[in-house]
Amino acid sequence: MRAFIGCPLTDRDRARLGTWRDLHLDPGWRPVPLPDLHLTLCFLGAQSAPALETLADRLRELDRLPGSRARGVVVQPFPAPEARLLALELAPDPALLDLHLAVAALATGLGLNCAERAFRPHVTLARGQGGRRAWPLAIELCFEQLCVFGSTDTPAGVAHPVLCRVPLDAAGTARR
Repeated sequence: MRAFIGCPLTDRDRARLGTWRDLHLDPGWRPVPLPDLHLTLCFLGAQSAPALETLADRLRELDRLPGSRARGVVVQPFPAPEARLLALELAPDPALLDLHLAVAALATGLGLNCAERAFRPHVTLARGQGGRRAWPLAIELCFEQLCVFGSTDTPAGVAHPVLCRVPLDAAGTARR
């Protein structure tokens, strides 16, 4: 199964981004379902079920998993102007970068390949071929959970079932 480690958006943040999208999304863009909005920290590609179970166990065993906030900067085609994704790009918050490094190191230590592209924090809002403009969007998002997500193709689009969920603590320690 294709998989990745990421942070789902809170209900409040999903609702706020959904409202923005309803007001601004150009024709040609297909919205990502609100429950699927997330921040990807580490894309793992195709993995076996035992490897994902081991990863989930190790994530649950970590002593310190910092919660994080991030500030949205701009909504635009991502990762380049001609791309078929429309995403909210996030300013790289130090706590968010630390969380990314921690999960990437854990995955790599288990022999799982994290994608070798530079970490550009973003939330994909839509897919397709809509307008190619950019909208400034200053919005603060809060990440309270760390998840291992699956990524499966369905007739309705890509689905992201949660395979493992670890609560994060705003003070920087995992809640047990």
